[in-house]
Amino acid sequence: MKTFFCFTTLLLSIHCFCQADRPVSAYVAFNVNSTMYDRTLANNAVGFGAGLQLYIRTKTWLRAALDVNGEVFGGTKQLYVADGNKPIYSKDEVVTVFAGIYTQPSKRVFATFTLGPAFFNNSTYLGIKPGVGYYLVKGRQLAVKICFTNIFQHDDISNKSFGYFNFSLAVKLF
Repeated sequence: MKTFFCFTTLLLSIHCFCQADRPVSAYVAFNVNSTMYDRTLANNAVGFGAGLQLYIRTKTWLRAALDVNGEVFGGTKQLYVADGNKPIYSKDEVVTVFAGIYTQPSKRVFATFTLGPAFFNNSTYLGIKPGVGYYLVKGRQLAVKICFTNIFQHDDISNKSFGYFNFSLAVKLF
């Protein structure tokens, strides 16, 4: 009987030390936004939203990142009209699906650079999103991140981009 318990304990301890790390880290983020520039700045002054951030773990110092966010913007929501009586609509909801790179120069500081499509007002635009973050706890369970999102809003009304700062608090899922 002693042999059975010793053998079982040995097998369990080997199994515990041989478990592989998950290849992906996932975070759910809660965002607050402050618009820096837009062709209708008063209509889209502030916003909030949520997102999902995925980081693929590799042994290299650059890793793949995926950042999906949904934002709601608020403001005065006045109707602006461009030359030729074309309405300039405000941005109520903005959905972004950005992919790029993630690096971690120290144990608690990380940086990301992502780009991809941004969807609002039934149109798709290209956007970029560089950001820096800090893990608040040692186990990387909680992080704060500051990003700047620039959406190249080039259309038949104007060539003015839409840019906003994004402050987020992220909680690790796995």
